[in-house]
Amino acid sequence: MTRWVMVADLQRCVGCQTCTAACKQANATSPSVQWRRVLDIEAGSYPNVSRSFVPVGCQHCQDPPCMHVCPSTATRRRADGIVTIDYDLCIGCAYCDVACPYQARFKLDAPSFAYGRAALQSEIVRQDGRRIGVAQKCTFCSDRIDFGLANGMIPGVDPRATPACVNACIADALHFGDIDNPNSNVSRLLREQKHFRMHEKLGTEPGFYYVYGQDEGGSEGDQASGQPAQKQDRRGGHDAGAHAEQAHGLLAPVRGEHPRHQTEQREQRRDLHERRRGEDRSRESDATLRREHGGHQ
Repeated sequence: MTRWVMVADLQRCVGCQTCTAACKQANATSPSVQWRRVLDIEAGSYPNVSRSFVPVGCQHCQDPPCMHVCPSTATRRRADGIVTIDYDLCIGCAYCDVACPYQARFKLDAPSFAYGRAALQSEIVRQDGRRIGVAQKCTFCSDRIDFGLANGMIPGVDPRATPACVNACIADALHFGDIDNPNSNVSRLLREQKHFRMHEKLGTEPGFYYVYGQDEGGSEGDQASGQPAQKQDRRGGHDAGAHAEQAHGLLAPVRGEHPRHQTEQREQRRDLHERRRGEDRSRESDATLRREHGGHQ
């Protein structure tokens, strides 16, 4: 069997957001959509303050809550572990968005462009109209994986068969591979370093791992519980375990409870309100012109 997973090294990520930019370029997502983003976390208090960067996105769970709540079966999990969305089946109910504990799903009800309502030529050419009004998220660049496998390439090793964010990472902090293969790059990383997954207690079995330091025979209890052990971070002597603990708690298990999601909802409502006001003004202007034109006849 094969299960594709991603591994992020919290001690190597520098927060440059190159993975975010690469994802947007490769998948032509709208300005307000970030399938791959990087959280900026501060831990401690002055003068003992540390900073860490945590890449996040769809976790491609073994038991994805989004799939179970989907009424149209648009969300599915492939045999290789990649969770996909069939845009033709999705009805835009956003149940999956609410069910996702990782704030990884997006839904746009209207096209959005980099410079207002006017689309650039590149956006016109590359925009995928099927994503409007339906759920969307990271796909692990499944098209690249499928292309690579069909041409004898190894995902995670050959760039053309590897997710764009992994290829673009300037710090070698992102890794991709088959966790069911004990000799794969990701399997070796997870054997050699301490690691955790987001919200493991929920039982979703995410396919996204975070490593944060060499495993030098630390506590088996820490590994079994999924809690990060204590280790000194090579970046300035701060505790890498503290970074991992911050990451554990940063994403609220229920999306609606998270302040960032509440802000996003307010922004979406404001944008929708402004768009409707603009449409109303346009209709009023058209009606005025018709009345004036009719009066001159």
